[in-house]
Amino acid sequence: MSDEDPYAYPGTDVLKNNFGLRDAQQLDRIEQAITRLRIRESIFPPPPLTPDGYAQIHRHIFQDVYPWAGQYRTCELRKDLWFEQSHKIEPRMNEQFATLKEENFFQGLSRDEFTKKAAVHACELNDIHPFREGNGRTNRLFLEHLAEQAGHELRCDLIEPKSWIEASKRGFHRNDYSLMAEVLEDALQEPRFDYETRLRSSAHLDRGEDNDRER
Repeated sequence: MSDEDPYAYPGTDVLKNNFGLRDAQQLDRIEQAITRLRIRESIFPPPPLTPDGYAQIHRHIFQDVYPWAGQYRTCELRKDLWFEQSHKIEPRMNEQFATLKEENFFQGLSRDEFTKKAAVHACELNDIHPFREGNGRTNRLFLEHLAEQAGHELRCDLIEPKSWIEASKRGFHRNDYSLMAEVLEDALQEPRFDYETRLRSSAHLDRGEDNDRER
């Protein structure tokens, strides 16, 4: 990014961060380590399937690293093509999640139907790119919550980064969501327990009770 990026330290490409780090590689190492731990943590109660819930996931992942965690970006971004204009992010997010609600959050769908619908939603969120950094990680963790509430188990940690990037590019450049559907299908597991069980288990954890559920 240029000097005019309001999220970077002047004259650098290093994003302003809670540690005051000015070295990009050092910041990247610390960010990756911290966010991996945050992603593995349970969010309780689970975030609602709304724009605010989506922002809550971003804040959960990046709260230790960036002061703007959970806030929509106010600058413009591009990767070959421009992502959504910053002043249109909020209405686009509201529209996208209204559509998701109209489709009953993809509940009651087969594996194939779910992955096709979720692929479109994932690519639309990528097109909006609501945050200055961390959009992919937020998108994937959200998809896990969406899948769980729809009666499926999605393991986004099994997705190869290159596969996710290529699928996102294809959706972004060509409006072709088929590769993203394949990527999500490969990461979809047989559910180990239903969503109500997950809530009870999370409640036990929140009260400090023993629980050996895998993450």
